[in-house]
Amino acid sequence: MSHTIDDEAESDGGGRSGLSRRTLLKAAGTAGVASLTPLVGVGSAAAARIDASLDTATDALQEVLVVFDANADVDRLRHLDLEKGYHRFEVLPIGYTALTGAQIETVAAWPEVRYVQANRELEYYNDDARATTRAGAVQSDLGYTGERAHAVVIDSGVDGDHPDLRDDLAANWRYVNPLSSGEDTTWVEAGSVDTDDNGHGTHCSGSITGSGAASDGRYRGMAPDAALTVYSAGLALFIVKPVAAYDHLLARVRDGEADVQVVSNSWGGGDGTDFDPDDAVNVATWEAYREGILSVFAASNSGPDTDTLNQYATAPHVLGVAATDDEKRVTDFSSRGRKPSYDGPTNYDRKTALRNLEAYYAADKTETEVDSGSHSGTVTATASEYHRWDAPKRAGYVEATLSWTPSAEDVDFYLREGSRDGPVVASGATLEEPETLSGAIEGGTAYYFEVRPYATVAADYGIEFTAYEGVKRDVTPSGIYRPGVGTPGKLVMSTLAPTDPLQAYGATGGEADAEPYYGRISGTSMACPVAAGCATLLVDAARENGVAFEPIDVLNTLEATAEDVHESYVPWSIGAGFVDAYAAVERAADGKWASFGEVKLVDE
Repeated sequence: MSHTIDDEAESDGGGRSGLSRRTLLKAAGTAGVASLTPLVGVGSAAAARIDASLDTATDALQEVLVVFDANADVDRLRHLDLEKGYHRFEVLPIGYTALTGAQIETVAAWPEVRYVQANRELEYYNDDARATTRAGAVQSDLGYTGERAHAVVIDSGVDGDHPDLRDDLAANWRYVNPLSSGEDTTWVEAGSVDTDDNGHGTHCSGSITGSGAASDGRYRGMAPDAALTVYSAGLALFIVKPVAAYDHLLARVRDGEADVQVVSNSWGGGDGTDFDPDDAVNVATWEAYREGILSVFAASNSGPDTDTLNQYATAPHVLGVAATDDEKRVTDFSSRGRKPSYDGPTNYDRKTALRNLEAYYAADKTETEVDSGSHSGTVTATASEYHRWDAPKRAGYVEATLSWTPSAEDVDFYLREGSRDGPVVASGATLEEPETLSGAIEGGTAYYFEVRPYATVAADYGIEFTAYEGVKRDVTPSGIYRPGVGTPGKLVMSTLAPTDPLQAYGATGGEADAEPYYGRISGTSMACPVAAGCATLLVDAARENGVAFEPIDVLNTLEATAEDVHESYVPWSIGAGFVDAYAAVERAADGKWASFGEVKLVDE
């Protein structure tokens, strides 16, 4: 099917047939539609919403993730004649597709688009962590083993039949590319199949929930009785895969099919990059945070140079993890944050950054109504219908709804500034009925509501709108340019399948190498699931004692109880210090969650 319309730089043609309202839409032939007033083209603001690595001068297709204001907005992509169609995620306001350079510029100019991001490849961040973090004492002395918690690992895969993992493996999801497979999904359940081609994900999974069954308990993970879900992304990890994983798990949580509290992410990219709230991964982890899920990220392996942190570990709502050896010294390979002398953002204060991010995402209106009204009419395929509205001087925000009959028709809704062919400042061009639009406006300015037919349309419509006083804000979100805590990441022993290539990584010829179901690997990839496992223990303790919590409670408490062990510790290498799971779990069990003010960095 083809979905095209005269929309900014788009062609004069369109059609509609058997359109899926949820996910994958494929493009094919065209059908005629009357010529309509085009939207306004790309400006400097739109150019700023385009990933710098994308080429807007080429006709070649480039895979992108388009971050919108809302999930329903993704269906505006149907206006483009897309060779591979597009995928709309279930929960996240993100579309996945392949665009030419001209199409990238077109999409970036849409007012509901926040960012057009290249689907770049990410990187996996490749004796006993239980003892050094005191997670082992939590298990033996306090009796918390994670049985009331559920952790997720997004990684290369997992050996679903590993003796240490199979009893707690709730799901093993394998990625399916919706643009090339024709599947109406991004994940299929693989069950006990070994989906891990190198062992990276199996190793990370064991650090959290490994039971130690194949070693008489010697190599148990941090939370051996926690439920485990793995999203198996394979060896080539592109941005779309973790975004799809977060979307899938959020949909399952909201549908009551899963109850997840912690997600471990031993991967990343853009080391040293400023925090970007509109990056697709940061949008995904923010939505998870709002859903009550703590994301944990590896710091990256680009140390000991400063300003080398994984860009996703700098988000204020996630826990970034540095790697240490068993003597709790920060390893040379563990990435560092920014020194205070860095020429650019250097914020270490999580409270400030988190409040700033909340303000960035907050509504742009007050509850004070300054105007309201309605319009009605009939629209056909011959032309758009327009209705002028003069915004009162006090107006700063407008919300409007367009409904029509018959509801099976497809009608789009735009708000233009100044004239009928003026710039679009808000739009509702989804596959929903009714359509809604909202956005900031300038008081005392004339606007036009445009009712635009999509393909062959004949419908009676009605518009209802309300204007509010606006909220003036100038917010630039800030990251956390330091790790949160440190945990062991040097030659960590954890689960591997006997034939995994990574079996040879830490082989020394010693007794441990004779263990067919385990192996030693170094990297912040190994430190990340250790910290995630400790967080899982806090969740278990809180739930056992009926203690309510939010992700920030778990994060703050892990930081507030961390130890300042070595004089060599600095905030940009290990943040608040080395994790003390025992002290943190005791506080969680008693409901004594740490506040922002209790978090002290290592040199304070």
